[in-house]
Amino acid sequence: MFDTKLKGSISLKFGSSVVWSGIDLLSGASITLVVMAALARLLSPADFGLLGIASIFVGFISLFSTAGLSSLIVQYRDITERQHTGLFCVSIVLGLSVATLVSVCAPWLSRVYRLPQLIPITVALGVTMFFSALAIVPRGMLQRRMAFRPIALADIASGVLAGIAAISVAVKGGQYWALITNIVVKSAALSALLFINAGWLPSGRPQLPSARRLLGFSGNLTLFNAINYWARNLDNLLIAAALGPVALGIYTRAYALMMYPVQIFTSISDPVLHPLLVDVQNDKARIKYLYFRVLKVVALSTFSIGMLLAIFPREIVYLLWGNRWQAVVPILRYLSAVCWIQPVVASTGVVFMALGRADLLLRIGAINSVVLCAGIVVGFKYGRLEGVAIGFAIAYGLIVLPTLQLLMCTLGGRLGEMGAVLRGPAIVALAVACTGVVIKWSATNSEILRTSILGLVSTGLVFIAACLWLERPLMIELRALATRLIPALNTNQ
Repeated sequence: MFDTKLKGSISLKFGSSVVWSGIDLLSGASITLVVMAALARLLSPADFGLLGIASIFVGFISLFSTAGLSSLIVQYRDITERQHTGLFCVSIVLGLSVATLVSVCAPWLSRVYRLPQLIPITVALGVTMFFSALAIVPRGMLQRRMAFRPIALADIASGVLAGIAAISVAVKGGQYWALITNIVVKSAALSALLFINAGWLPSGRPQLPSARRLLGFSGNLTLFNAINYWARNLDNLLIAAALGPVALGIYTRAYALMMYPVQIFTSISDPVLHPLLVDVQNDKARIKYLYFRVLKVVALSTFSIGMLLAIFPREIVYLLWGNRWQAVVPILRYLSAVCWIQPVVASTGVVFMALGRADLLLRIGAINSVVLCAGIVVGFKYGRLEGVAIGFAIAYGLIVLPTLQLLMCTLGGRLGEMGAVLRGPAIVALAVACTGVVIKWSATNSEILRTSILGLVSTGLVFIAACLWLERPLMIELRALATRLIPALNTNQ
């Protein structure tokens, strides 16, 4: 239990950080869903596809604008004020370099795909890389202090401002520029707000941490992110090259919808777990305990959401984006399987980082990337869009056990312990799936809106009942922790 195995102050700090991180991510996801639902009705799949093509290459280059510096600030608590200033100078140089490189490559990308619209889109995305680089140090400092309340407020405010601006541009016929506006405005506003909330400005003569520390931790982490990036974007690259922006727009909408729940819960847990686990990095038993508790909460949600995406893809797509996006449905059904696997695999990275083993993260990431790329290529060869989704899901299934085995060996545990943690969430998800299938079967002739409402309400009630029955100790524990957290939330600043 949190209050018996951890000191009270750590328990409250952890819980308060989780709550504010949850508020941040849930609010952000809600804002994104609303904004994308509005834009999906105002824009065409081709508009989303154009952004998707540019994002493939700009996203890769952007990895080098961060270079793992934010994680470096969280990982090492002895960084001085002068070193913070030095890291800020590095981030500015990286941001400017990446923005310049992206702008130079824009005409080449346009010629490759024979789409002149890619030039202004790519240049605009390059500008966001500079703004994102500016925010590295203040965000890292806030995360290290576990001050997730100011981060949450900055994310929410910038998301609302960007959404309003994007919808305004779309209403005026701005087409793909509405999507670009959303990204640029959010990036610029977030950088400014993080500086204000961190209460920090660079001062003193810049000084870098030791080259060994910087190149060792950040170098391994950046290389892992680069390898992982292409494993996660090879599908977009193949679809864009062979099928064009419309097909890519359809696929990226399916992939984004599948990733919403995954990103919400992993983005809540990872930023909180990293600084907390760093504090106890010499106590592997405590690290394992904390990791298991958070993983169970994440799995309870994502396993069941994955079932809903598999059973009600048509209804969900209709409610969010309308009939024009029904081509997303078969792709989403296959990708829903990844909701079971991806959160579990992705959660291992924060543990390796907290242990200072970015080298192990790099090695397992390289192996997993080969498997994922092979699955995507084979799937594309035999099934195009749907084949890519099937190959991607199967490949993820193949990498989960080796990744978890390496993690448990590093923590001095057994794979069976992980199975025991995930058994309850799997049973809860099975109960949700059975309920969903019954609703779907009994409502075959009903209108889509009625089926959607009945399905969501029924499966939601079953989910709550199953959690209270199968995971009652965890629910009681979380309730008790929440009661203690209410007066402490205002202190997470």
